[in-house]
Amino acid sequence: MSQAVSAPAGSDRSASVSFGYAWLSALAPGLTVGLIWLATLLAALFVPDLVSAPEGEHVPLAAIIVWPWAAVATGYVLMAGRVRIRGDDPLPWAGFTFSIGAIWFVVALASIFAPEIVTGTDPTRVPIAVIIAPVAGTVATGFFCLHTASARPRRS
Repeated sequence: MSQAVSAPAGSDRSASVSFGYAWLSALAPGLTVGLIWLATLLAALFVPDLVSAPEGEHVPLAAIIVWPWAAVATGYVLMAGRVRIRGDDPLPWAGFTFSIGAIWFVVALASIFAPEIVTGTDPTRVPIAVIIAPVAGTVATGFFCLHTASARPRRS
């Protein structure tokens, strides 16, 4: 439970200090990176393989494609985390962690459960979502990190 210690009556209300969840703003970038890589691992393990038609060879497309995009998203998160300073309000960083975690779990779910493209009578199966979803997740992560890094209140 969060406790707030307010300034005495008649003083500036912006001097209030929040205790209890301050650790969240310090751990938010690390937790966010962990969520990105957990979703990446789920996608790499459970996305259906690309199956070529005549030979029936299985190519683990997700294991090839998802990792570099997760690495780029990790870089975005770590750059956004550099603007965090001691005493920041933890609520925006909790939203940051939740939002980017949600983005990457949607990437994983879309990659795993989206329909495949099936061609021909001896079908080639292509899990097209695993090609598109990580790129979209990385772009969304980049925009969200840019917003978080630039929308912090300025201290005077």
